[in-house]
This record gives sequence, C-alpha cells and structure tokens, in this order.
Amino acid sequence: MMNSPFEELEYLSDYLPDEGEAVIVARRGGELVCEPYARDGNRDALSNPGLYGRLVQANARLRAVPTVPAWSCALLWFWSCMLIHKVIGAGWEWWSLDIGLGLSFLLACYVWVRHSQAALFRREIRPMLDAQLRQHHLDRFTIIGAMQQQPELRTLLGQITRVGE
Repeated sequence: MMNSPFEELEYLSDYLPDEGEAVIVARRGGELVCEPYARDGNRDALSNPGLYGRLVQANARLRAVPTVPAWSCALLWFWSCMLIHKVIGAGWEWWSLDIGLGLSFLLACYVWVRHSQAALFRREIRPMLDAQLRQHHLDRFTIIGAMQQQPELRTLLGQITRVGE
C-alpha cells in the first residue's frame, strides 16, 4: 500500500500511454484510478488503418475513372476534326470549328466521368463504406468531417457529399 498520493502518481506514471495519447486519473474509493481518455470520434474517425486504407483505395478507384473517357473523347475529337476537314476541304481558317467541337467533347467527357464515378460509388463503394461505418460505429457526417482534413481523399469526399442518402 502506498503512503502518499505522490507515490501513487509515481506508480501510475509507469503505465501512462505513449506521447499523444491521454488518460484520466481520478480518485475512487480512496484509490487513484487511471483510465484511457476517449477523444471525440470526429478526430479519431480515420485512426483505424483498415478503414483509412479502404477509403484511400476507394478514392483511388474513383480517380481512375476519368482515364477511359478522357482518352476516348480526345481521340474521337481528333478524328472528328480530321474527318470534317477532309470532307469539307477546310484549311486552318476553320480553326473555330475545331475549338467548338473540342468544347462539345469536353462537356461530353465531363458528363461521362461524373456519371461513371457516381455509378461506381453507388454500385461498389457506398455498400462497402456503409458496412465499414456500421462496423466502426461512425455516422456519415462524422466521416465527412474527418475526411475534410485529408486532401488525399478529396474525390471520395466529393462523391459522399454529392450523393444523397
């Protein structure tokens, strides 16, 4: 049995967590009790490496979606311009036609990418995310708040906030 509170604190200091972690020291029934301090879930929502890894993977999958639409639209734009110039025999003075056609393909590419990302999110990522949130006892708004601080998850965050419940 310890003689003074200072000796009890010295004994408890051997069991303090690593730097950055916190504990609560309280007196209960005449004895000092040391227990972990539960931080706000918003701050620690992404502290689980498994959850964070799944979020990073989902973000990478969403970021890969634009590859096929971008290349397809760029190649289609090029060959459309070539065909139009060949058919009507236009020279460089018709450059504004190429720009207008390019802007049309750019808009089509944007719509294609947004639609493909939303479909991938609804079909595969959202069910995984919902299961992970249930498993880790987190709600959608907590994960949104935590992801807001992670620039590497920006694409996924955009899908989560864009797609309604």
